[in-house]
Amino acid sequence: MLTADQITKWLVAAKLGPDEISHRRQVVGDVVAIHYVENSGVAFGLLQGQTILVTVMAILVVILLVRMYRRVSEVSWTMASGCGLIIGGAIGNLVDRARLGYVVDFVEISAWPKFNLADSAITVGALLLAWRFLREDGREMTGERGSPDVPGNLVLLKHDGDR
Repeated sequence: MLTADQITKWLVAAKLGPDEISHRRQVVGDVVAIHYVENSGVAFGLLQGQTILVTVMAILVVILLVRMYRRVSEVSWTMASGCGLIIGGAIGNLVDRARLGYVVDFVEISAWPKFNLADSAITVGALLLAWRFLREDGREMTGERGSPDVPGNLVLLKHDGDR
């Protein structure tokens, strides 16, 4: 993921980057385009110019995901894929911030904010983790091995009677 993200950003910057006359190429009419943008914020243009804050937040997310992943008793494909995609995407954007001071975004779909492969990986990874968490009532995410009849993070205690 990291390699694909960096290669696509490099290709877009080389063909449509700051030294080029045009920063946009239409792919499917006015709906889909490749459009070189330097994003100093996060998704949807939030936190523009807050590079240090955004970098620290991304590093914390990576650390928290690694810790969560290591605590899970049984790792499913959705857990492994979700964590891997989020971590890979976060690192891809961190590499841009460290190297350039901004993230290269280039996918333009209609009025939707521009994004890149790392952003897509983060989104798909988050959806996988949310789906897994909701599907398993949170047991896998917390590492608990309770009864399937017990909702959420409740622990089922059984009493064998007085002996």
